[in-house]
Amino acid sequence: METNQDEKAGEFKEGEEDFKGAINLYLKACLPAKAARLAMSREELVSNIDIINRIAAALTKGEFYERGNSFRKAVELARVAFPADVVKLEEAWGDYLVQQKQMDAAINHYIKTGS
Repeated sequence: METNQDEKAGEFKEGEEDFKGAINLYLKACLPAKAARLAMSREELVSNIDIINRIAAALTKGEFYERGNSFRKAVELARVAFPADVVKLEEAWGDYLVQQKQMDAAINHYIKTGS
């Protein structure tokens, strides 16, 4: 840490199972994606709202996000976390594909929703 090797120090902390310390160092080293991967791998970190908010803010600040029309990932997430929203997302995906003139692909999504 004295030589500003925060990533290496974070890896050391991770090896010692000091996961919160590792995340703090990864964020200090401007490595929010590495912090996010670690947080997502540990149940006690995923449920820590403060850590997740800090990581989300760093990811957003660094523009580490996908922009619009990432339907596949949205549907995968919804299946796990928001099952009631899967049908709406599949239909929106179909609508998007129609706008893109990809009718065959859109039909598959409409069939899944019963539309």
